[in-house]
Amino acid sequence: MTGPPVEGPREVDAGGAAPEAGPPRPRRRALLLAGIGGAVVIAGGAATVALLRERSAGRLTWAPPQLDSPVEIDVTEDEHVLVLDDDTDYVLRLPDEPLQVLGGLDVTGGRNIVLIGGEIRAPDESEVELDRRGVYLKGQKGTIHIEGVRLTGNLSEGFNLAVPDGVLQLQNVVVEKVAGSREGNHADIVQTWAGPRRLLIDGLSGSSNYQAMFLMPNEFDEDGPVPEEFDFRRMRLAGVERHGYMLWSPEEAPWLSVTDVQVTLEYDRGREMTFYPLDVWSEVEVVEEFTVPMPDGEPGIGYESPGYRED
Repeated sequence: MTGPPVEGPREVDAGGAAPEAGPPRPRRRALLLAGIGGAVVIAGGAATVALLRERSAGRLTWAPPQLDSPVEIDVTEDEHVLVLDDDTDYVLRLPDEPLQVLGGLDVTGGRNIVLIGGEIRAPDESEVELDRRGVYLKGQKGTIHIEGVRLTGNLSEGFNLAVPDGVLQLQNVVVEKVAGSREGNHADIVQTWAGPRRLLIDGLSGSSNYQAMFLMPNEFDEDGPVPEEFDFRRMRLAGVERHGYMLWSPEEAPWLSVTDVQVTLEYDRGREMTFYPLDVWSEVEVVEEFTVPMPDGEPGIGYESPGYRED
């Protein structure tokens, strides 16, 4: 990935105000603001416990943040670069067809933001690499909840993050193949060069011919606050063609934890050339076929959230 600290990250050799709100959509908005609805009380026994655990397994870990009088924005071809108020909460809605625009969804500012469902498709025709980015987040102050979104097309980047003070919840998302090269754009499924304070991922699938996760949260502010928590769960990451490092982080990352993260490789260069540093990513499995069960719900247009765990 190339670019200056604000408009885009610099190249790193890792190996090879808001528009007027549109009409509400009752079903999705109810889901956003109410989560999974009421509690269900069921009496008794091991069978009941097992059933509840089975149902819970398909749900997501983190619910959307509570929103205070949110502004609703319909993202369109003409309104996909958003500059939001830092003291206001927002609900963003992608259209009912793939959003295909130069630069993808570009959001600056805002407090708490919720986006559930939809597809962003990178344009095929542009040779400018950052025209083919999926989502760029900058300077949010609260919690950004992105769920059930699918990134497709001729992607050069998936999610790029410059959110030093915010929390990002990225759940049940798919990033279809991002493509880059050592000499050009260093493509990433997820890249952060500033924050976030907490990065919470549950249910991420994606593939890359270069890098999957490039995490340097203090790249442009070495003396700034270190993250509180990066928590990754249920991830399927595919290295395709002659990919570079799949997972990259600082040499010390005590704030990082991984659970049920699997990687498949078309070109297996060994763990030493797949993960940096090795000890940080020791819990990641390299497998021939994915076995980690993913959350329920098909990311993209028409997405239905499976709800959120109560434990």
